[in-house]
Amino acid sequence: MFCEKCGSQISDDQQFCNECGARIDSPIGSQTSAEQINNPQQAVYNQSEQQMYTQVYEQPVDAPKNKKSKYSKLTIIISAVVALVVVIAGIVCFLNLNKRVNSADKSHNNVISEAGKQYKKVLKDFSETKSSDSSDMKYYYTLWDINKDSIPDLVIASSRSADTTRMIDATYGVRVASYDGKKLIKSEDLTTSSDSYATLYFNKNHDGIVTLAPIRYDATSDGDIPWAKTIYRLNKHHKFTTSSETVEHPLGSDGVVQGSDELSKVVMPSFISISDMRGVDALVNNEKNSQKVREHNKNVQDWIEKGYQVYTGTIKTLSKEEAKNLPGADKDDTTGFPDTYDDNARFTVLLLDNPSSVTVANGFMDCALRPTITFANKVAVLISDSNDGTNNNFKQYEGKRITIATKPNGIMYHGGDLPYGQPSVSSDDIHVVK
Repeated sequence: MFCEKCGSQISDDQQFCNECGARIDSPIGSQTSAEQINNPQQAVYNQSEQQMYTQVYEQPVDAPKNKKSKYSKLTIIISAVVALVVVIAGIVCFLNLNKRVNSADKSHNNVISEAGKQYKKVLKDFSETKSSDSSDMKYYYTLWDINKDSIPDLVIASSRSADTTRMIDATYGVRVASYDGKKLIKSEDLTTSSDSYATLYFNKNHDGIVTLAPIRYDATSDGDIPWAKTIYRLNKHHKFTTSSETVEHPLGSDGVVQGSDELSKVVMPSFISISDMRGVDALVNNEKNSQKVREHNKNVQDWIEKGYQVYTGTIKTLSKEEAKNLPGADKDDTTGFPDTYDDNARFTVLLLDNPSSVTVANGFMDCALRPTITFANKVAVLISDSNDGTNNNFKQYEGKRITIATKPNGIMYHGGDLPYGQPSVSSDDIHVVK
C-alpha cells in the first residue's frame, strides 16, 4: 500500500509513513494501486466496503434533533388544546353564573310585583272601610323596606290637622303590611297619640320606624327644645318592639352645645293619598321595567337613604299670575301679608307628577328647633323666584320631566309667598337624578 500523503510505499501493518511521518488512519480503501490493478474485483469490493463503512459509521447525527422537534410541536399542540378547554370552561361558568344571577333578579322582581298586588288589595279594602269615617282623619301611605328583607313594606299613616292655619298634619297612627315572598302579613297598629306635631320617619339601614316630637314648647336656656324619640322595630313574629328616649339636644352642634343631629339618622318618607294607586302600581309593574328604569329607581333609593327627598315632575317657569292661581295650591290664609313681587316676577317650579307629602325642617318662628313636619298633598316645589324676571337656574330643563333630590327648607304658607302653601328648596342643594 502507499502513503496517501506522499505516495511512498508502506507495509500493511505500518501506522506511520517512513518518509513523511503521516499517520496511517484507515487501511480500508488505501490499497496499493498495484493491488487495484492486479485484482480489480477486490478493488471494487474494497470501494463498496468503504462506502458501506461511510454510510454506517459516518452518518450525520441529525436524527435526535428531528425527534426533539416532533416533541416540541406535540407540546405546543397539547398546550393550545388545554388553553382552549380552560377558556371554554371559563365561558361556560360565566354564562351559568350570569344565568343564575339573572334568574335571581327575575325571581326578586316577581316577588316585588306580587307584593304590589297584595298591597293594592289592602289599600282598596282600607279605603272602603274608611270611606264612611266621619272624623277629620286623613290617610296616606308610603312604601319602604323597614325590616331588612329587601321587599318594600306598606306603611299607612293616619293624620289629623293639628294646625289648620299652618296646614300641619300630625301623625296619629301607623299600620304596616308586609309581603315576605310567600304571604301577606299585617302588623299590629301603632298609635303615636301625639298632639305635638309628631313626625314619622324611617330609621336608616331599613331598621324600623321612627317618630320624633317635641316634648315641651319652652326652649331650654341654650335654645334647644327636647324631642321624644321612639323607634318601632318588627321582630320575627311581626310584632313591634319599642324603644324610647328623650333627646335634649336633637340638632347638630352649633359651637355651644354638642347636638346629636337626629335628622341625619333617619330617612324622610314621601306619603301619597290611599286613593292614589300609582305607588303600588309601580311595584306591580316592576317585572316589566327596563334595565334603565331599574337603574333609575336604584338611584332614587340611594338619594333617599342619604337623607334627601326625591320628587319627579316637570320644570316650568310661572308668571306672577300663574303662580297665584296654580291648580291645587293652597289658598288658605292668603291675606294679611303684603305682596312683595313685581308684575314681571318669575317663579321656577317643579310641577309634581302627583300630589305628595313634603317634609320640612322649619317654617315656624323657632324654625328648626322643632322636629320636621310633614305637609301632605303638595303639587309643586319652588326652586327659585326673582323680581327682575331673570330666572335661568333650570332654564335647560324648561318643559322637561326630571327627578330631583333635595332638602326642602320651608313651606310658603304666608299670603305673600307664591305659589301658595308649596315647599321651597335651595337651588344650591338640588341634584338631578339620572
